[in-house]
Amino acid sequence: RWDKKTQNHLAGLHIALAYFVYSRIGVLG
Repeated sequence: RWDKKTQNHLAGLHIALAYFVYSRIGVLG
């Protein structure tokens, strides 16, 4: 079980990664 700080950190990383991939696809597509 993770604490709240770790969950927030992981969520931030996932959002940043998703945004990066989405922006790359948007530029290429």
